[in-house]
Amino acid sequence: MLIHGAIIARELGIPCVNGISNAVNAICDGDYLTVEVTLGLLLLAYQILN
Repeated sequence: MLIHGAIIARELGIPCVNGISNAVNAICDGDYLTVEVTLGLLLLAYQILN
């Protein structure tokens, strides 16, 4: 199966994350994410509110 986002990212030389369908349930507006492309990890750190 070809994923269009992955093909475009490859052509542009930018990282692309796919296959993490459950992540949309855990990520909220304002959350900080770190994408570790060499290890294939998406790290979620919640925003600290004052």
